[in-house]
Amino acid sequence: GGAAAALLGTLLDEPVRRISCYAASMRALLEASCEACPPGEEASAAADECGELVSHLEALLDEQRARDRVSHLARELPPASLRAALPEGLALPHRRFLREGELRQSEASAEGAAWQRRRAHLFNDILLLVDGGEATREALGGEGGVASVECIGLAKVQVKVLADLDEPASEPRSEGGGFPFELSRVDGKRSWRLSAGSAEERAAWVESIKRQIRFLLAAFKQRGKSIAFLPQQVEKLRAELGALHTARRRAEAEVLLLTSEVCALDSQLQADRRDLSRASFRTRRLSVVAAPGGANGPSAAQVSTLRRRVRRGSDERAQLQCVADGRVEERAST
Repeated sequence: GGAAAALLGTLLDEPVRRISCYAASMRALLEASCEACPPGEEASAAADECGELVSHLEALLDEQRARDRVSHLARELPPASLRAALPEGLALPHRRFLREGELRQSEASAEGAAWQRRRAHLFNDILLLVDGGEATREALGGEGGVASVECIGLAKVQVKVLADLDEPASEPRSEGGGFPFELSRVDGKRSWRLSAGSAEERAAWVESIKRQIRFLLAAFKQRGKSIAFLPQQVEKLRAELGALHTARRRAEAEVLLLTSEVCALDSQLQADRRDLSRASFRTRRLSVVAAPGGANGPSAAQVSTLRRRVRRGSDERAQLQCVADGRVEERAST
């Protein structure tokens, strides 16, 4: 199954890869053209477009190979250990394979620091350290393997070279010596000391890890979520949220107070209107049926006073209602 898939992939890839040969051949022909017969603009443009197409296809092929390698490792690594290190799984849509190789990891023991072999797999967001170096899956325990798989998230670490601790080994991959570098969490809670077999190999690992750290931090900063300052941002957001809750409670209290005042004004306004209605009625009645020297009704001054009170009460109620509506809108917006 796997061999057939690999063969099919090769058969599909090879015709595409030959396009780069066509582009190179076309460019060589254009360069070899004699001065008396210079190549036309269309031929030069075709060569440029062919080169761009080749670059794009190569990028797509690299992307597919990176995806395939992630899927392959997800099948090859011990499932139990992999689930313990990555509960969400290794083969995720965003994850891409970058490089792999053998490193050594410093482990503290009663006799001091000891360097243990690790198989390192670098992805665009994590670094996996698998116990056992070049050991096969069967050697690591097969389907029920219990080999150690450690996951280091690149977005939360920084890397530095430990050149002062270089100890070139007398033999490649011997137990002693190495070219160490260190990964450490930005919060200082954990660090990993690793060692490569040569200075060039260490430089390649460090540069690859640094490149991905820079990319991840730039992506988070672009979204306004810098991992390095996430705790401070959380505290700031909590403080802002607390202030909003306090302002909301204050606005609710003001709305309740204004509503009580509006209700009181409504009651007074209704009473004044009743008094005005009765006074106006009595005034009209007495003006028609009262005999000279009879009982006096409400005076014109009293009726005018009641009318002014009603108008003033209506205006005050409208103003309070406007203020209350404004507070309700402020509360809704927050």
